Amino acid sequence: MSEKLLPRTAAAEVDEIFYPCQDGQPLAETEAHLMAIFDMIATLRQFFANRPDYYVIGDMFLYWEEGHPEARKAPDVMVVKGVEPKPPHLFFKIWEERATPAVIFEMTSRSTADEDIGGKYRLYEQLGVKEYFLFDPHHEYLERPLVGYRLIGRHYEPLIPSANGCLISSELQVQLCPDGVHLNLFDFRTGKRLPTPKETNRLWQEAAAEVARLQKWADSEIASAQERIRHTERLRQEEQKRADNAERERQEQKQRADEAERRLAELKAELARLRPEPPTNGHATAE
Repeated sequence: MSEKLLPRTAAAEVDEIFYPCQDGQPLAETEAHLMAIFDMIATLRQFFANRPDYYVIGDMFLYWEEGHPEARKAPDVMVVKGVEPKPPHLFFKIWEERATPAVIFEMTSRSTADEDIGGKYRLYEQLGVKEYFLFDPHHEYLERPLVGYRLIGRHYEPLIPSANGCLISSELQVQLCPDGVHLNLFDFRTGKRLPTPKETNRLWQEAAAEVARLQKWADSEIASAQERIRHTERLRQEEQKRADNAERERQEQKQRADEAERRLAELKAELARLRPEPPTNGHATAE
């Protein structure tokens, strides 16, 4: 960013010092630099989503001297601890926020290389920025694609890279590893790579597709189970109907049997009543 000031408003000229929030200059020199900035901001914001006291921002004016609006820089990416990201900031004034960025990243390019390793280095060291990283996506202007410094006392000490050029940020608890024009971040505690927003979105879409597939399978299984239940219920009802019919038939047969037995008893009684009495003493009486 250039440091050309925007025109002041009339009220600002009279009442207060004007602190610009933009200068109208391009955000980055190349697409690789632009994507490195965007990915870094979005990935770190995602990583610290559960930490409302971590403020991750980029290309925002950082003011460090009250009353001196020319005393400013616009770091490509900075992480401030102890500051809530809401409400959205227009700029960052150290004396108002009472906080200094803990970590600053600069994506080094042709137009910023000298300043990144010169003036910004000395300024961030003086301000007490605990870690300062420079990433050169095309590996054109730095000794290594990724260079880092940690504040020891009042001075920066260079961080020693691993064999594959990775550096560790103690402030962020992440490992930074250059990979061509990309800068990969790994959770230092788990060793897992932090997904970029694009990768997170892809993983979400894959998970959503899997959920939809499982939902379709579950719906099919539920429908099949419900049909089996209905079929079983129909069989049960038919069996119950047959059982009820059989019971009615049994009751009717019993009633007919009881009726036949009653009629037989009545006939026997009638027959007994009609039976002639035998003669007395064997003698018959003549008229």
